[in-house]
Amino acid sequence: VSILAFQASHPGSNPGDRIPPARAARVFAGPAPRPRMHRAALRRIAEERMRVLLGEAASNALSDPQLAARQAAAARRIATRHRVRPPYELRACFCKRCKSFAPPGAGSRVRIGRSAVRALRVTCLLCGHTYRRILPRAAGREGAPPQRAPARAAPPSAPPVDGL
Repeated sequence: VSILAFQASHPGSNPGDRIPPARAARVFAGPAPRPRMHRAALRRIAEERMRVLLGEAASNALSDPQLAARQAAAARRIATRHRVRPPYELRACFCKRCKSFAPPGAGSRVRIGRSAVRALRVTCLLCGHTYRRILPRAAGREGAPPQRAPARAAPPSAPPVDGL
């Protein structure tokens, strides 16, 4: 029931009766709406705040893990609310399985794979999950296998020449 309807049905019983109806609507309507921002501006601000929060969380990971976890959770909520996909260096700080904050060196172990496919292996120290990120091959690197030339059509063979 609105304030004006209540005042009309109960005259004299409400101290708000002394407020004129036009002013009562303004007084009891609540705060004025905030001006809307463009989505691009909101996303830019959200990305900046996520970077700050995760930077602080990474610096607090060894000294105060609970504070770091709260800061990382706040950054994740900001990303979810504003539909912003964090860049890889920020996403790599979260475990893919348990979703906990696991920065390299404090909550996860990072190794370079020694197989034919070069990959980073990241192991969460909380749940033990290991995932890989494939590394691109560096062009012109020493020790890398030579690049194969693209296949070309063979030139037509000339007929044999007799007498020479």
